[in-house]
Formats: sequence, C-alpha cells, structure tokens
Amino acid sequence: RVAAGGSVIAFEGRGGTAPMAAEGAMTADLADLRAVAGLAGIAEPDLPEGLGRRKRSLSGQVTLTPAGSLHLREAVLLLDANRFAGGADITFDGPRPKVTAQLDAGQLLLAGLGEPSTGGATAAPADAGWPRGTIDVSALGAVDAEIALRIAGADLGTTKLGPARLLLTLDRARALIEAREVQAFGGTIAGQFVVNGRGGLSVGGDLTFAGIAMQQFLSDLAGYDRLLAEGDLKLKFLGVGNSVAAIMASLTGEGRVALAKGELRGLDLLGMLRTLDPGYVGAGQKTIFDGMSASFTVDGGVLRNDDLVLTAPYLRATGKGTVGLGAQVLDYRITPTALTKPDGTGGVAVPLVISGPWSAPAFRLDLKALADQELAAERAKLEAQAKAAAAEAEAKLRDKAAEELGLVQQEGESIEDAAKRRAQEALEAEAKKALGGLLGGN
Repeated sequence: RVAAGGSVIAFEGRGGTAPMAAEGAMTADLADLRAVAGLAGIAEPDLPEGLGRRKRSLSGQVTLTPAGSLHLREAVLLLDANRFAGGADITFDGPRPKVTAQLDAGQLLLAGLGEPSTGGATAAPADAGWPRGTIDVSALGAVDAEIALRIAGADLGTTKLGPARLLLTLDRARALIEAREVQAFGGTIAGQFVVNGRGGLSVGGDLTFAGIAMQQFLSDLAGYDRLLAEGDLKLKFLGVGNSVAAIMASLTGEGRVALAKGELRGLDLLGMLRTLDPGYVGAGQKTIFDGMSASFTVDGGVLRNDDLVLTAPYLRATGKGTVGLGAQVLDYRITPTALTKPDGTGGVAVPLVISGPWSAPAFRLDLKALADQELAAERAKLEAQAKAAAAEAEAKLRDKAAEELGLVQQEGESIEDAAKRRAQEALEAEAKKALGGLLGGN
C-alpha cells in the first residue's frame, strides 16, 4: 500500500526486484492528483468534468513485466460519474506513457467536456455570442494513446449520442477520433474529428451525416430550431483558437446538404408572393417543401452559398448569400417563384432579403429588383415585337421585289438565290443568242 497525499494505491500479489516484476490485484484511488503527478515528475493535468476532474479510481489485475511495461486486465476505470471496463497495456519507454486499450462504457456523462477555463477572467454573457473563456487542453499532452471505445451513448451537453464505436489516437497532444457506427440526431455519423493541442488549440473534421434530423442537429449546435426535415450532410472544417468564439471566427471548410420533405417554420414564402407583404414571418408561419439542396464554403468564419434550391408545391426558390458563423449574423437572399405552369415556368419572382443577427433576423422584399425584373421582361417583349415587325416588313419587300422581277423561287431557295439563278439563265440565253449569230444560225 502506497499513499501520496490523499491518493492511495494498493497491491496484493507477488513480485520481485531482480528483475523488477509483479502480478496481482491492484486498486488505485487517485484523489490527490497533484501528489501523484509530482511522483511521476509531470505537471498536474487539468482534467475536464466527466474525465476525472472530481474522481479518479482504477482497479483490476495488473502485470508489471521485467521490461517495465504495465498490463491491466479486468480493469474498471471510474472517472467522475463515468465507468469504463476492459483491458489496457501501458509502456514507459517513450517521452510520455503510451496507453493501448479496448474499453466498453455505458451511458457517458460528458456535458462538461468542452467547458472552458476562464483563468480568473469573467466569461462573456450567454447572449453576447460564442463563449470566450479559454479552453484548457493541457491534459492531451499527459499521455499518448490508442483506445478503441464502445459506448451505449453519451451526453455531451450541447448534444447527445446514441450507441457508438470510436477509435481515439492521442499523439503528442493531438487527439484523432475516428467515428464508426455512431448514432446521433436520428441518423448516423462517420468520419474523423481532430483536437490538436500542440502550441495552441485547433479543431477540425471530415464528417458524413446520413439521415439526420436537421431540427435537432441545428438546435443543438447553433440554437436554430426552425428547419424540420431529414437529410444528409457532408462537412470538412478547420478552426483555430483557444476559445469557442475564436474557433468559430476562424473556421474554414466546405460541405453539401440535401434534405427530403420538410418545413421551414417562421416564414411563409408563398404568402409573401401572393401579397407582396414581408410580414409573413413569425409564429404560425411556415413553408412546406418537397426538397432542398445546397453546397457551401467557409472562410474566416463566414459560410458562403450561391446554389440553394428549394422545391415546394406551387413554388420554387433559389438562394445565395452568407452566414456569419463567428458573428452569428445573416446576409442572405432567397428568390421564390410562384409557378403558374405544369412545367415550372412562368410566375412571379420576388427576392426576399434576410439580414441581421440569428436571434432576430429582419425580412425585406426587394421590390426594386421586382421592378427591374418587370422592366427587363417588358423590354424583352418590345424587342421581340420589333424584330418580328422588321422581319415581316423585310419579307413583304422581298415578295414585292420578286413579283416585279418575275422571280419564281424553287423549293428551298432564297430570294437572293432565285435572283442569281434568273440572272445566270438570262446571261446564258444571251450567250447562246450571240453564238448563234456568229455561226449564221447554223
């Protein structure tokens, strides 16, 4: 039994010192993490809630080999309210301990995993945008690891996951999480997510979401709950900074989304078109659609899209504009067209401008664009009529010229070709006449 401060490690088994080796049952209650870190010669890690901030204990069958490696079997690891069971191998021949493990867990409580440390500073109010407190990821540098983890589910605070298989690779303070068979938002997630704590903090990912509920997804991640539909999403992103606000303001990436039937709450596009009234917004208003698709790029925390297409009964809409992910603002233009023909053509299109903060965007119909559109249509109509009148007048002149010249057009022959043929025939006739005179009529 060894005690270090308030931490206690107990071992019951057999061992020797020449060479150093042991095997038996071990229990460890690491209540005093600072004392344990001091014995190990490392700085005390600032563990997040759910991964050992309040409670850390370990038990299982342990084997210490003459080579210095440590092997745990039938291990049970308790970190705060979370329980992990399985086996692990730990080596100490590198710059940091290396953990290789296969673990099973039940429902994990990780709501405090991304909780920032303010370092004594006052955090920004919730309504002032993204949190600006410093995120401490120093614990990533404590060990290297390769951990295969199977969980029944997880509460991440902002969102929840269902059953999942994950592979965590931790190398020099860079964590790579590979998602395998992860159930979330009513669908599945696959891909990679990276948290890099080398010389600062950056996060990135290459993820594919299939069959997810967009209302839950957007509500959990961005506080937006007005889009009800199932869909697929592909997303690549990278953000750099030591706070959520800094990361969101630096995001770069690209992606594409495709949605099935659903509804957009708080906005009635068809009602706006019928009345030219931008007041069809707010509670009780909605646009039901058959499908929606869009691709986008992200640079400097600003998402840009120019190919949104929404199809709905009696309505088709296109959209383009920007979404300030860092500043939480919108500057977007949707152009809905009320369809009047079965083939989707015709109708009236009135651009709708959406701008302002996410929490209270302003809606404005661009009536100037509508007027310009009407003028352009009228101009095109007049130009077409003028061209038709000119063509008709030209045809009449050609017909009159052909009549006066006695021209008869053959099939597929223009009036110019008929005139040329008539002149050629006259020339040939005159030539024959002159040649006959020279030959004395013989």
